[in-house]
Amino acid sequence: MRTRLDWKALFARLERFRRAFSQAISAVFARVLPEGKYDLVKAFQKSGHTVGMCGDGANDAPALRQAHIGIAVSTATDVAKSAAGVVLTEAGLGGIVAAVKEGRITFQRILTYTLNSVMKKILQVLLLAVGLVMTGHAVLTPC
Repeated sequence: MRTRLDWKALFARLERFRRAFSQAISAVFARVLPEGKYDLVKAFQKSGHTVGMCGDGANDAPALRQAHIGIAVSTATDVAKSAAGVVLTEAGLGGIVAAVKEGRITFQRILTYTLNSVMKKILQVLLLAVGLVMTGHAVLTPC
């Protein structure tokens, strides 16, 4: 028995996807064919979005490799695990949240260290310049 296609509902759903795609918000796509996964990742990247892809099968490997961060679940095939950047070791997707939190903490630490180092170098140069002006010669010279 053939079911009648509800065009209005289909176009409404496509419009929601189009809006999600055009704005800088998170979007979840499910039940996408294997060849469409890679194309979807490429399309999001082309529009300037950071893309994360979660997969478990060999058909997900090209999209996992292409995504900025590929995530394979614990029960994934070896092909998917080797293509992914992150492999979850526990069942469920809760590890993704933990990985994002750890990534943000690490980024904050790197940023803090970098800014601290730059500020200390600027302070050193200013102090050396003040010493040069006050003494008339470079402060670090042995004489």
